Amino acid sequence: VRLGTVGHVAQLRRESVEPFDPAAMIALDQLAAEVTAGRTLPVIPADNAVAHLAAVALDAEATRRLLHGQSIHAPTADGRVRPVDITLRLYGADSTFLGLGLAAAGNWVNPKRLFVLVAPQGSE
Repeated sequence: VRLGTVGHVAQLRRESVEPFDPAAMIALDQLAAEVTAGRTLPVIPADNAVAHLAAVALDAEATRRLLHGQSIHAPTADGRVRPVDITLRLYGADSTFLGLGLAAAGNWVNPKRLFVLVAPQGSE
């Protein structure tokens, strides 16, 4: 890769990715070999990457509205007003991680980045 400077990069290797344990990382070629061999890989839950963010548990109606892209009212458990413009982890009524929301005035939450939830085949 040419950088347009007096230096260049011949190889780039990621040593760590916060907040994950570097010892648990595997190389891409090792991942490909594991998949080709049909082995089940340990999958780290997506919400581990954002565990430092405040979590909001939603009821069934709020979950439905959020998954349709609507803003939801999500009061805090202790009745306090949540600061605006902070990113939140959102969990559905069944404790499934839904994605991220952005806090708005009056304890409203706007969807920011949501996961696509795919129902297992035959469950519809």
